[in-house]
Amino acid sequence: MTDPVMTWQISVDIKASIEVNGQTFENVIETVHWRVTATDEETGESAAVYGSKSLPPPSSADDLIDLQALQELEPEPRRLRIMELAESIDEGYLYAQDAKAREVLASKLAAPAVINIPILGQVEA
Repeated sequence: MTDPVMTWQISVDIKASIEVNGQTFENVIETVHWRVTATDEETGESAAVYGSKSLPPPSSADDLIDLQALQELEPEPRRLRIMELAESIDEGYLYAQDAKAREVLASKLAAPAVINIPILGQVEA
């Protein structure tokens, strides 16, 4: 198997407003969701892994992730920034998900092919 193409889909859950220690924060990223798909270009076979991580609420304005600034980033820097945030919560988790998708794909490719062959067409009894 050649190195698979890895595709990430990332979304976030947002709380419109939260209050922490008397401070109100708006558009706070609460949870990061992702699906990483490993695709073998030779066979077209793919395997996907889903995961999510909750982010702690900001304790100060310095901790707030600016959603608008994040959305203005180009796709690849945005993906890297979101992954960095999630990775800061649970070091190694995202990269483990990437490895898991690759492993699942490798298992699928190594499995014997199953072919369905019709033996009997529709028969009226």
